[in-house]
Amino acid sequence: MEQAPWPSLLAIPAILILVSLPLAFGLVPLNRWYGYRTPRSMSSPAEWRRLNRIAGMAVIAAALVSPGVKLLLLAALPPLPNPAFIHLVDPLLLLLVIAAVAAFTER
Repeated sequence: MEQAPWPSLLAIPAILILVSLPLAFGLVPLNRWYGYRTPRSMSSPAEWRRLNRIAGMAVIAAALVSPGVKLLLLAALPPLPNPAFIHLVDPLLLLLVIAAVAAFTER
């Protein structure tokens, strides 16, 4: 396995965690710009807090798993001169988490 580019492996997950912490701790008031915004979540302040906590914790969990998935991919694949594809892990995990949160909370 080639030397892992630690800053690039950890930068996006760190940003995702920083952006999601206020949601997970219920610090973001009901608004139109920041948070898990769906008709259901915006129906009341209580629903907003509950669904944003769930979404925030789910994104944090995905961000914590992401570096491990990246390292496993780098270890499992043959050495590549520029493994830029590894940065697709973050958006793919984030997409899966958002889809799962929506599926379980928006029924």
